[in-house]
Amino acid sequence: MNKNKVYFLCSPNMGIIDSWMPVIYKLNEIKEIDLIIIIPSPAIVRNIDLSNVLIKIATEVFSKIIFKGYDNRWHSSENFESTKYFLENQVFYKVFYKITNRIFKRQFCFTNTLKPLVSVDINGESKTLLYDIYEESKKYWKEIGDTFSYSKKFSLPYSNWIAGVDPKSKINSYLDGLIEIKNNQPEIIFAYSNKQEKYYKSLSSESRIITVGIPRHDQWWIDILSKYSINCEATFEEGYILVISRGGDSDRFSANDKEKSIEDIRRIAKKFKKKIVIKKHPKEITSKECLWECALGIDNYRKTWVYSNRHILPLASQSCFVVAFLSSVAPDIVRMKKPMVARYDLRGNSVYDNENSLRNNKGYPVMGYAQFNLEFLAIDFLELSEFYHESTKGDSTVLRRQCSAYRGLFSRENTSSEIVVKNILNCIG
Repeated sequence: MNKNKVYFLCSPNMGIIDSWMPVIYKLNEIKEIDLIIIIPSPAIVRNIDLSNVLIKIATEVFSKIIFKGYDNRWHSSENFESTKYFLENQVFYKVFYKITNRIFKRQFCFTNTLKPLVSVDINGESKTLLYDIYEESKKYWKEIGDTFSYSKKFSLPYSNWIAGVDPKSKINSYLDGLIEIKNNQPEIIFAYSNKQEKYYKSLSSESRIITVGIPRHDQWWIDILSKYSINCEATFEEGYILVISRGGDSDRFSANDKEKSIEDIRRIAKKFKKKIVIKKHPKEITSKECLWECALGIDNYRKTWVYSNRHILPLASQSCFVVAFLSSVAPDIVRMKKPMVARYDLRGNSVYDNENSLRNNKGYPVMGYAQFNLEFLAIDFLELSEFYHESTKGDSTVLRRQCSAYRGLFSRENTSSEIVVKNILNCIG
């Protein structure tokens, strides 16, 4: 009997695996389904960490990996290790790719494909695509869209980010500038929160939008992540400060901003006698930046601080306090019932500090979940210190407010993935 082929579009980055994997894991338990991953950019492959828990699970789930090489052709392999090896050995094309990306600002890779996608065994009419609808705004989408023009598509956001809640604020507009959907409409657009619904209604009919909560927050999935994380690099005993890092390379968070934030965290850890565990952003893994090493001391590595590649959910569960640099992880942290503060300062930044900016009760420009009290903002050491003291004491009102905000934004805790799977199966038969 022929299996239903279900394709998963791994874009805009590896983070979307985190969003879809609980659903894909359950679909894999159905024998009539063949799961195949499509990676449309060599840059995404380059950032794959083979020791990552999600990659280890994905290796057991996907029967084939279809990926775009530096030569601008589609290729296929059976595992992530061979995929990375293949790209690393495309030496000439890799150099050419880097040069053309600089000249054409990444447009070259996504146009004029030399080897069509259908030539790597994507054919027939019985196809299903799992993706994020926002990908339809990307330059590379035309080829994907044409290939799956008669397929059933299902969308789930790659990020926890809730956007569109303030139509006047461009900095909070997740789908700002989304092109018209020229191919077939998705069968279902799954939303994490009803706050996203009105944004998706501009793209599809209300009957196709279902709010399900966050699948990766289902307890059964957290248990699996914890099981796979046992063999990851050791951290410290519970009670550490967890930092969700990111590169200091944007107009929202510069290298100078990052240096100040790291120094504040170092002082907090010293003041309260806590160790530090750092979860790097995927782009930081391939970066040569060494701000953490310079601030915390290489000689102190594994003594007072350490990097960790464990999944953020089990990692947060063992922490006492979480600091994030402009991240969308607040729901993940609060789901594990841990207090979180965002450390950034947008004051005076004309792009993000203007009449359209969202603001907290102190009048500071904020992004993301600060407007919902799911995360709180600290702009300097004093505020960070006050927040740590308030949120880690017994019966913390800070954590209660954050947990209350979570419940108000996300529903159906522990059943999200089942709802998504059930709806997909009802559509594809």
